[in-house]
Amino acid sequence: MILTTDVLEELADRIRDGQTNDWRQYWYQDQKTKKPHIPPDENYCRDVLLSDLKEILRQHDIDAQPEGRYADDKRADIRVSYGSDLAVSTETKKNSSRDIWRGITEQLVPKYVRDPSADGYGIYLVFWFGTSHMRIILPVGGIQNKPDKLQNLLEEQLDPALRLRISVVVIDVSPSGRYAEGE
Repeated sequence: MILTTDVLEELADRIRDGQTNDWRQYWYQDQKTKKPHIPPDENYCRDVLLSDLKEILRQHDIDAQPEGRYADDKRADIRVSYGSDLAVSTETKKNSSRDIWRGITEQLVPKYVRDPSADGYGIYLVFWFGTSHMRIILPVGGIQNKPDKLQNLLEEQLDPALRLRISVVVIDVSPSGRYAEGE
């Protein structure tokens, strides 16, 4: 799981700050202005990320697939398989999801990390589209305005035992440069 989390964090850096402006892949563009206009749905974002994730993990003989199947006919967004013995689930959310604060405790942990091949490990991944898309009030009040602060809050909601087994990654896909919010 540590390798996958590291790869996701490296991808997050490349998406946010790389010279190819990969954050643009996570937006539908306005046809006239060519500016980022509307964030696509969660599965679209997952698939864009999964394309890059699969290529990197393949170099380590690790497989990543969408819609991993679990008990009770449940499906996690991404299933990363380390040989035949270990498979870690990743639950993804957009920062505008109404379930963002419940995704770990009501989806990832009870539905996916209980799988024997997960051995209690999982990854919670959030796509950050910017403050204007953070419509969900924090459990402690207010609206979060930075992706790293959101990540910290999500990590803080985990009890100490889960912090050792659940990684939280927030990927900033908000518009930057001349497309940044407010410009």
